[in-house]
Amino acid sequence: MAAFRIQASYDRPSEQDATATIEPGFTTNCTMDISPFHNITLQGQYHCHHGPGVPLKQLCDFTMDCPLGDDEGDMCSQFLNGSYCSFEDGECGWQPTAAKGSSWRRVHTPPKGVWPSCSSSSGAMFSVDRGQSKGHQVSTLLRSPLFPPPLRNSRCEVRFWMCSGGGQRGALSLWLVENSTQPEEQRRLWYSASEPKTKKGWRRITVPLYGLVDWFWLQFSTDNGTGQGSAICLDNISFSMDCFLASNGEFPPTVTGTTKLPLKPTNQNIKTTTLSNGNSRTLSDLPTPTDSMKWAFHTCGAVGSEGPTPTQCSSSYRNSNVNVTVATRSPFKGIQIWRVPETGIYRITACGAAGGRSVLAMTKSHGIQLTADFLLQKGELLHILVGQKGDDACPNTNGILNKICVEQTPLDNNTQVKGGGGGGGGATYVFKVQRGVHIPLIIAGGGGGRGYSSQSDSQDELMDDPNVPGRNGKSGAAGGGGGWNDSNPGSQGGRPLILGGQGGQPCQVLGWKTRGGFGGGGGACTSGGGGGGYRGGSTSEANDPKQDGEDGSSFTNPEGEIFLDALKGMESDGEVIIGPVQNCSHCETGECHEIEEGTMCYCEEDLVLAPDGVSCVNASTEVSPLPPQPSLSHLALCLSVGTSALIAALLLAVSGVMIMYRRKHIELQSIQLELQSPDCKLSKLRASTIMTDYNPNYCFAGKSASVNDLKEVPRRNISLTRGLGHGAFGEVYEGMAVGIPGEPSPMQVAVKTLPEVCSEQDELDFLMEALIISKFSHQNIVRCIGVSLQALPRFILLELMAGGDLKSFLRETRPRLEKEDVLRKVSRAAPITHDGQKIHIYLDYMAAVMKKRSAFYEVRGFLHRCRDTKFGILYPAVLKITTPSGEQKTFVDPTRAKVYIVAHLHPSTGGKTAFD
Repeated sequence: MAAFRIQASYDRPSEQDATATIEPGFTTNCTMDISPFHNITLQGQYHCHHGPGVPLKQLCDFTMDCPLGDDEGDMCSQFLNGSYCSFEDGECGWQPTAAKGSSWRRVHTPPKGVWPSCSSSSGAMFSVDRGQSKGHQVSTLLRSPLFPPPLRNSRCEVRFWMCSGGGQRGALSLWLVENSTQPEEQRRLWYSASEPKTKKGWRRITVPLYGLVDWFWLQFSTDNGTGQGSAICLDNISFSMDCFLASNGEFPPTVTGTTKLPLKPTNQNIKTTTLSNGNSRTLSDLPTPTDSMKWAFHTCGAVGSEGPTPTQCSSSYRNSNVNVTVATRSPFKGIQIWRVPETGIYRITACGAAGGRSVLAMTKSHGIQLTADFLLQKGELLHILVGQKGDDACPNTNGILNKICVEQTPLDNNTQVKGGGGGGGGATYVFKVQRGVHIPLIIAGGGGGRGYSSQSDSQDELMDDPNVPGRNGKSGAAGGGGGWNDSNPGSQGGRPLILGGQGGQPCQVLGWKTRGGFGGGGGACTSGGGGGGYRGGSTSEANDPKQDGEDGSSFTNPEGEIFLDALKGMESDGEVIIGPVQNCSHCETGECHEIEEGTMCYCEEDLVLAPDGVSCVNASTEVSPLPPQPSLSHLALCLSVGTSALIAALLLAVSGVMIMYRRKHIELQSIQLELQSPDCKLSKLRASTIMTDYNPNYCFAGKSASVNDLKEVPRRNISLTRGLGHGAFGEVYEGMAVGIPGEPSPMQVAVKTLPEVCSEQDELDFLMEALIISKFSHQNIVRCIGVSLQALPRFILLELMAGGDLKSFLRETRPRLEKEDVLRKVSRAAPITHDGQKIHIYLDYMAAVMKKRSAFYEVRGFLHRCRDTKFGILYPAVLKITTPSGEQKTFVDPTRAKVYIVAHLHPSTGGKTAFD
């Protein structure tokens, strides 16, 4: 006899009304929450939220009979998957079988073969167009999910809408296949060719389902046909509520007449209802009861190293709310597949199986239990492998071995058959498969099998992360536990999950037959088998009877949130429990439960819920009323005023900054124009005080210069060889540069550096010097090779002056005469002035150089500051200006030594003067 529930609803309109009404109810699907069906009574009536009762057969038939439309929509879709489907949100588990030439397809517009007969429909539908291919056609199948059998006396009916293109060339059949029957024993419930000829268009077909004793599925089949006009469309498939609830009386197994309607209702009409006042409201906006059910998955009665079969699970889950598909082919054989009903956060509790007992160790090795929360999407498929416990060595069906168990005989290696240890427990896996890739969500490790004479203590729980490979445990005489994604082990070892997860075999066929449990448990020998897990447990290589098999490790995907940490607690087979998570974050304890008005927070013992409905207080403490809170309108007003004031202040601040920036920009532009003007004299630049604070933009032949004009050389192409000295900014080095376009490679260069720690003014001066040098192209001016400004310290690469600076060259190459001769010759060329005890000799050639240099710069508008210009010699004997900036100096302009200097330079310059 099937399980049933009797319930009663109590209604008392008001405190003054002394009368009350009680309404009995009768349901049979006890695993489903009772809240959606509190209006279904014994007489087969559904009481609308507003309006009269609706006969039970009119509930969930894609025709709204209640004023608010609460007899259709989300409430109906909460039944078994595929029992109420308009194909708008997917296929609802209905799967087409591919055939040569044509197949069922989910479309949004009818095919040409039925146009315009079926053009009145809108939305998604299933269709098959057999007129596109020529020749003989094979049958095309559209198969439903697996359904439980209805009660014997229930008026269970299946209803669907059909539209064909006319003619009988492609007839449609509805077949019923029970899970326990062979294909040749299928029953045809309905055949369109046997129907009288009707007009083209949509028709509603109602077919009764009777005589069912086992789980079943339905399939639509198109008969063999040729030629055009054989297209068929299906939509709005639904089961009557009597398929899930019992009613009075017997149901005669007769086919009802076909109801012919001129047009099929559109999906828009199904989803929207018009109220009496003219307002429109969709079914998704209507109040629907919340679903707080849980789904419990177990081994379906399977034992040992192999998983359950579809028949076992069909029988085991018959009176429950669990609807799974059990795979029958490797590598998913024995794995249960469950479809997520709704998008939301689900709490998954996974329990690994225990390891088997041995001869002298009477207690089992416990499996791991852990809980985590995951966000799951509607329609996702979860693959669930429920671990099975390892085989016990005792008691044993073999009389000789059982005597050893009863007498607790110590191990005798000479006389006893090998074995006596317990098999490893299988792990429990919950995972997804996306594009052929296995993604683990939660794995609860199985316990290791006990050794023959083990006296070891319980092992610690092991948790792994994704960075650890999911390997199998090491095997000895006993098998190691299977891991997540390792290769195939030996016969004793448990198989990894991706290869099927079967348990290992015992070490000797004729001895103790203690297999590992399904889920990767290792087969036992004298020592225990390893437990399955993310990483399988290892076993004793020496087959030590005192050694237990190691437990398998557990795992939780980082995308989930651990609710309960791993704990050893399972003494038998594994288990998986899945349920939706209620949002109780507003509660002080973080836990709550559903009531009619919403949710109610839980409180621990000796505590009661405070009036605020969130916090918990001591039951003996008098709760004072909360102070009056400001109304929402006042809060909104204050918030709007504060926001407006903040925005106004920000606008004023931004406007002020923009005005000041504009004024400053105009001033700077006027200064730039004045400095770039040809009328700007050198004397004015020297007297200007702003020159120390502002570097003007130089104008090169009427064009502006920027840092982007500089040739950037990667730092990796520059190597420093030796230091040359200290410049105006920092150290100067000799180096080598390679890979510069248009230059020899490698190339000797001089590298000027800017220290990493410097002022902003130093950086501007350094960049300005690079810009100035890069714009010159003259035989007596040193050439800029490039810059390296992307890394610190910053570099300027110049042409290397191998001869050094001019001053040092003159001092090193002058004749080494007696001191008085030197003074005599110098006195002819330069005056000697006495300043205290010091003697200053002014080299007259510097005056001539300064005079020409200043004139050259002033004409081109490049004189930035009154600074000294250094000179260098590039062999063979070419004098060049090397630096347009440097330390500030004072220059004297005596002219009597010009002839002397030229005569002194003549031998070293090959007969040329310095400025030829």
